[in-house]
Amino acid sequence: MKAKYLLFLVFLMISFDGVSQVLINQLGFAPQAQKHALVLDPQQSHFTLLDHDGKTVFSGQLGAVKIWQPSMQKVAIADFSSLKTLGSYRLMLGDKIAAKVSIANEPYSEVLKAASKAYYYNRSGIALEPKYAGQWARPAGHVDERAEIHPSAASKARPTGTIVTVPQGWYDAGDYNKYVVNSAISVYTLLDALHTFPQLFATLNLNIPESEDELPDLLNEINWNLNWLLSMQDPFDGGVYHKLTTLKFSGHIMPHEANAPRYLVQKSSSASLDFAAVCAFAARVLSNYQGHEQRSAELLEAAKKAWHWAKINPTLAYTQPEDVHTGTYSYPEETFVDERFWAAAELAISTKDVSYLSDFDLDKMDVGVPSWDFVAPLAWMSLSRAQGPDFKGASQTAKTKLKQIADMMLTEFESSAFSTSMGAFEKGTTAGGADFAWGSNSVLANHNLLLFHAYADDLDKVVPVIQGNVDYLLGKNATGYSFVTGFGLKSPLHIHHRPSWADDIAAPVPGFLVGGPHSGQQDKCSGYPSKLPALSYTDETCSYATNEVAINWNGPLVFTLAVLNQAYH
Repeated sequence: MKAKYLLFLVFLMISFDGVSQVLINQLGFAPQAQKHALVLDPQQSHFTLLDHDGKTVFSGQLGAVKIWQPSMQKVAIADFSSLKTLGSYRLMLGDKIAAKVSIANEPYSEVLKAASKAYYYNRSGIALEPKYAGQWARPAGHVDERAEIHPSAASKARPTGTIVTVPQGWYDAGDYNKYVVNSAISVYTLLDALHTFPQLFATLNLNIPESEDELPDLLNEINWNLNWLLSMQDPFDGGVYHKLTTLKFSGHIMPHEANAPRYLVQKSSSASLDFAAVCAFAARVLSNYQGHEQRSAELLEAAKKAWHWAKINPTLAYTQPEDVHTGTYSYPEETFVDERFWAAAELAISTKDVSYLSDFDLDKMDVGVPSWDFVAPLAWMSLSRAQGPDFKGASQTAKTKLKQIADMMLTEFESSAFSTSMGAFEKGTTAGGADFAWGSNSVLANHNLLLFHAYADDLDKVVPVIQGNVDYLLGKNATGYSFVTGFGLKSPLHIHHRPSWADDIAAPVPGFLVGGPHSGQQDKCSGYPSKLPALSYTDETCSYATNEVAINWNGPLVFTLAVLNQAYH
């Protein structure tokens, strides 16, 4: 571990001393993009940008000084959106260099690749070879050829101790377990990106083992996890096991060293409904790829079986067994209305049978920011582009519902001291919860997902907000961190991610979006600088509350970067 700490000291010397006076997207901007930087506690009213020869290329007045409540920082916006010339610049406050600025044609192409490839680095059951993984190569871990049926999952056909094979899939987050509920929303979001931007992902080479075949690399990566999801369905009754897990979290060791027995634990309504939804959507997406007709049919049939099981078991909540001490992905209120709505919507669209939606009064269904525990927005996003006369009413309702939430984000952006929609939902609403919650960075990335679908027919209205939110994730936030590993002048080094901690490599696996700031501090880590929600973040491995990574957090990041890639192409 010494190399990590040495690099960290070097990093401190060459990067910001605490939080810089200027907060900015550290990867830069496209020529036609909105370009904002934030000046903390401004002592002057103007700023300039110099080129590499020291020539002034832009001069402007700072905006009004405002206080951003989540961090209580005084800031003024430096807006240089009209500067469109490609190049590298120095943003000057008086005679001092305050920040470096880059304007490039494709500023987010590499981070898009890295965010997409992060899933490869979290693969279970395969050796990561040096030609694909570089310095993060490792032996295979958790092939999962001999997982046991836990007593909580036992049935007549599969009694306790039955050995089953559940290969492939992605590690969920910083740990080595695999959870159906969180996998479902993760796969959905990536499929949505692939479905929305097929040409972009058709040519995006991630340098993974399947890169030479005819399918997009992102679809190959999705298939790796879909294979595991399908294996989590009981072939005898169609129900879906909630998770594949050890009894306790492993220590900070590499995957191939974590050899504790693994178990399939209890079937649940939430897992079965989320499984039904994502398999139905996957069937629809894969039907567009020649040679995948059988795969599409297999996924749709699996979705129907899971739906049928959930109809028989409508309120079977996951209950953590006494001997299991890993993540739950369960709910305080076990009604499963939003899971059932999502599954019904995806099945209705994929089968062209609108009767799946007959049990729902669409006008009364909630909408908001998607998360693993609030999936109704995924139904609305799919319904908003459903085709055919039978879906005309549902599609229009979906668009109206999505715009209700998107307009709240637009309003927040217009008044925000930080030019972001972060903070639109401070205390929780029907939008699913407060913005500064566990995984706050993914909450903001999911803002972008909803903004896009709400205004897919008028993207010019929301692209500035999406850009402002990307700026936040890449450095224009209260902490001054670019929250994506490996990208920016100041990005996380000590993430809560077992392979990145145990591999004895200084740099963490690149392309991961860390959870981000919020005031919960549930891990009791001692390094937090503040209790204010926007400042409550620490780059320490102990901070699983703010510095962990997760597959459902990277999904909306991939989608978001794809939006800007296409908007500025």
